[in-house]
Amino acid sequence: MKALLLASALFLGLCLLVERFVHAHASTLEPRIEKLVTLPPGASVAAISLAGSAPGSELLYVRAKGLWRSREASGAVCDDKQVEALIAACTQARGEEFTRDPAREARYGLAPSERLTISFHGAKLLERDDRDRLAGLELGRLCARRVGEPAIFSIDRDPRAALTPSAPGLPPLVDTRLLAGCFGPGFAGFRRIALDYKDGRSFALETQPAVGDAPPEWTLVVGGEHQSAITWRPGGYTSLWIRARAKSFENPKQAAALGLEQPFLRITLLPTVGEAIELCLSERSPANEALLWNRRTNVLMRIEGELVPDLAPEASAFTDSARVNPWERWLMR
Repeated sequence: MKALLLASALFLGLCLLVERFVHAHASTLEPRIEKLVTLPPGASVAAISLAGSAPGSELLYVRAKGLWRSREASGAVCDDKQVEALIAACTQARGEEFTRDPAREARYGLAPSERLTISFHGAKLLERDDRDRLAGLELGRLCARRVGEPAIFSIDRDPRAALTPSAPGLPPLVDTRLLAGCFGPGFAGFRRIALDYKDGRSFALETQPAVGDAPPEWTLVVGGEHQSAITWRPGGYTSLWIRARAKSFENPKQAAALGLEQPFLRITLLPTVGEAIELCLSERSPANEALLWNRRTNVLMRIEGELVPDLAPEASAFTDSARVNPWERWLMR
C-alpha cells in the first residue's frame, strides 16, 4: 500500500510539473498587447507637433484660451473634434511588439525618410530643452514605435486618418469655417445682426426667440424705423455665416496695414448665448477674392470673391419679395 501511495504521489507531482511547464511555455507564446502612448498622470497636452522627414517640415498646434491653433496657418483655429480624434487615436492605440532590430525599420516604413512623428507637449514647450515632450509616437506602415525606444509594434488603428486636410494647401486639423471657435455651448443662432458700411449705410436685423415650431420672426431696423423681414432671408444670411469657409489664412498682424481697421463693411453678430462676434470685410479684389478679419478669434482669412455680395447685402434684400432670396443656396445645404 505504501508503495502504491508513493507511486501516486510521484505521479501527481510529475503531472503538476508538466502542467506548470506547459503553462509557462504557452504564456511566452501569447501575444503581449501594449498601450503605445501613456501620458504622465495629471499631465495636460498643451501642444502637438507633427514632424515628417524633410527639414523644417514640422507642423505645430498650440492650445490657447480653450482653442487649438495652427502655427503654419497663421494662428487659424483648429477643429476640436479632429484634434481630440488624433489624441484619442494615439493614446488608445494598442499593439504587439514584433521586432527590436533597427535594420528592419525601413521594411516597416520607419526609416527617417518615411516616418511621421507625432509628439505631445506640455505647457513649457518653449522653455525646456526637451520641449516638454510628454509622449511621442513614430508612425510607419501599419506599425509604430515610441519615440526614443527600439521596439516596433503592430498597431490597431492609424492616427493619420485624423490628419486629412480640410482644404488643399492647408495644414491638417484647421477649421476653415468663417466663425470657427465662435460656437460656444448653447449656441442656437443669432438674435441681432448689424451691418455698418464704410460709406455710412447702416442697418440691423433683430429677432426674438421662436415660439414652438414656428420659424423666428425678424425685424429690419433702418434709421430707427422697424419693418418685418421675410422670414427665410435672415435665416439664409445666418446660414451663410455658419456654413461658409475660408480659402486660406494670413497673419492677423497685417490687418491694420491692409485697411481692415476701417473696413468696407463691419458686421456684428450677437449670438443667442455668448459674446458678440465682430468681423471686418474688405471689398472684392481684382483677383476675385476678399479679406475677412474675425476680431473675436483674431483670425485673418482670404475668401472667394463670390461670397462678398452675399455677405454684404442691401437692406432691401431682406424685405423685397419681388427679389429671389439671395441666400437660397445656403438654406439648401
